[in-house]
Amino acid sequence: YGDHRDLHVRSRRQRQMCIRDSFWRMTMSMKQLETFMSRVQSNDSIRDELQRCGKDNSCVVKVGAKHGHKFSPAHLSRWQKEH
Repeated sequence: YGDHRDLHVRSRRQRQMCIRDSFWRMTMSMKQLETFMSRVQSNDSIRDELQRCGKDNSCVVKVGAKHGHKFSPAHLSRWQKEH
């Protein structure tokens, strides 16, 4: 089990790539969300759309996508707890 050849097993490499890719997607999603939320501050029209969403995070995600920002409801929930 301590054999260095374990590092070269295909399934291990695939798992490492998957972990790296999921981290990258999460980072990009949070950046998209931060960018969108800063845009909301300066755009009355988008702010009105979000107010109509109320607490429906799926609605907020759709509004974000409509304006070119891709993020998940889970990331939105995390962002809301932090802000």
